[in-house]
Amino acid sequence: MFRALLIIILGTLIIPVAMAENSLSGPVIASVVKVYDGDTITVDAHPWPQVTMRVNVRINGIDTPELRGKCQAEKEQAQQARDRTQALAGEQVTLS
Repeated sequence: MFRALLIIILGTLIIPVAMAENSLSGPVIASVVKVYDGDTITVDAHPWPQVTMRVNVRINGIDTPELRGKCQAEKEQAQQARDRTQALAGEQVTLS
């Protein structure tokens, strides 16, 4: 009985901590490293002073043609989408 109670108590303490490791409170300032395509960028996020995390970011609500598309027209549209995302993103973005 004591063992089961101990497992339940430890579980309720450990699970929220483990889940918190995967989330950050925003907004977080990030430097754009690379624009992969029209809906994916790589950034160096700065969540805390002197801490940098390189992450790939999918832009929520945006779906653009893929660079490795099935036909030449799709590939050209994907390049245009990438160029437009590069122009809009600039050098710094805010993640939230």
